[in-house]
Amino acid sequence: MSLSLMAYIDQGRLELEPVLEQEIFNFSPLIQPVLKHILLTGGKRVRFLLVKSVYTLCSPNKEPNETEKQKYLKLGLALELLHAASLLHDDVVDNADSRRGQESTHKKFGLGLTVLAGDLLLARSVQLVADLQVPVLSKIFSQAIIETAQGEISELNFLKNIELSEAEYYKIIEGKTAWLLRASCELSALLACAEEKTVTALTEYGLNLGLGFQVVDDALDFSPSSKDTGKPVGGDLRECKLTPPIRMYYQSLNVQAAEKFAEKFQGSGFSEDEIKDITKEIAKLGLEEKTRAIAEGFLKKAGASLKPLSLEQQSKDAYKVLYALLEYIRNRKG
Repeated sequence: MSLSLMAYIDQGRLELEPVLEQEIFNFSPLIQPVLKHILLTGGKRVRFLLVKSVYTLCSPNKEPNETEKQKYLKLGLALELLHAASLLHDDVVDNADSRRGQESTHKKFGLGLTVLAGDLLLARSVQLVADLQVPVLSKIFSQAIIETAQGEISELNFLKNIELSEAEYYKIIEGKTAWLLRASCELSALLACAEEKTVTALTEYGLNLGLGFQVVDDALDFSPSSKDTGKPVGGDLRECKLTPPIRMYYQSLNVQAAEKFAEKFQGSGFSEDEIKDITKEIAKLGLEEKTRAIAEGFLKKAGASLKPLSLEQQSKDAYKVLYALLEYIRNRKG
């Protein structure tokens, strides 16, 4: 990650963290420990980073004034709360043991409080966007919630399905990951009253950034460095999700081995020893690198979508941050 991007992320955290802490304080003391666990335990605040960068890029001022800052803070907060709500619900659905290297919220606080905390954050995020009093923002934000949920539902529906097509896979990740990043860019551009062509360009950037991000994430599932994030290596294989590296491994097998793999994938699953062996084979075949090559296609599209922006916009630091974010995702190790 470049120093400028890291500095921008740190600056964003300094802006957002006090607002998050105040949000938590405004809720019942009964739920505050749950909210602190999910909202204040790390993360790069990518959605807020996108909101701030896009708003700064589209603002007629070199830097947003205080009134503008309060607008993008409210929108960025809404998107971070929505993201946190989706993580809470996702961990419950997956029965995940950990998140960001720590015990998952439902394991620590129980299912009931975790689900209700997710509901609370979801409702509050909708309220924050409504407070901006721009009807089109509420419409797009609601669609983002629907698309994210439908992506998760589709992923559940296709678990243990060895016949999942590439098109179906991309539709799943567009919903569960990319739509929220797309919405972060689109909503912020609209809030800043950007021209239609600028909104379109930044929306495309967010969509392809999100697709590239998820494909890299799927590649990292079989990387030794994933241990550093607290995620077990081979988690997608353990859950029988047909991601690109798993699909390519399956396609590399001879008929007999493929039949055996499909039977386990669609049935009882794999033992830990089998997961270790398959992970080694995936590494030998270079499938992490091949999966990253797929992600590169989306990241290049995201970069290309920024080129039509005006020279004035391209001269701003926020423009460089959007490019630096692509480079960060491209080089992610965990």
